[in-house]
Amino acid sequence: MGPFEAIVVLIIVGFLMLAAEVFVPGMVLGLLGGLCLSGAVIVAFLYYDAVTGAIVFVGVCVYSVAGFFAWMAAFPHTAIGRRIMLQKRHASGVGERPSPSDLL
Repeated sequence: MGPFEAIVVLIIVGFLMLAAEVFVPGMVLGLLGGLCLSGAVIVAFLYYDAVTGAIVFVGVCVYSVAGFFAWMAAFPHTAIGRRIMLQKRHASGVGERPSPSDLL
């Protein structure tokens, strides 16, 4: 496997691990995904020139931010997202505080 294939595999695996972090608690997959993305940038800098490394770095940053916003917009509308996220309950009155028994 050459450096180009290693960069592509590290980026794909990194983004998949970051996406799987939602379903597996403990931040292990998130940290490993971040390390994979960092590894892809490091490989790009080591085996190619600084311009290619910078392009990979900017690409990873842009796609990470875009993916985060897309995930936050789409996740609440999925079946798993509806089960995980808190549901809003409308109180009978506006500005009314819930009683302690309602909080239990």
